[in-house]
Amino acid sequence: MIPPFTIRTVASHNGAMAVVTGEAKTVLPLPYGGIMSDAPYPEVNDRLRQIEREAASLGAIEDPFMYLSFLALTVIPELRLTERGLFDQRIFSDIDLFLID
Repeated sequence: MIPPFTIRTVASHNGAMAVVTGEAKTVLPLPYGGIMSDAPYPEVNDRLRQIEREAASLGAIEDPFMYLSFLALTVIPELRLTERGLFDQRIFSDIDLFLID
């Protein structure tokens, strides 16, 4: 489950990429539809790299936000990101994101 303060962090920026660990927040505001920034390129690039490092320290896959941005595209026929999580259209079922040993 995503902690409520993480969602509030993204909402407070009117869309953003964010990694929240305890009290530490690393945020790249994306005020234009949640997909575009109004910051200069060097700032966006630096912030994106910082967010990727924070996510990696938590065990995330490489470029996690890039993967998430593609999941909502209609050109990807098998997988969809929904409010419930990842959905596989081939088997018409939700997909677990974590393996439990």
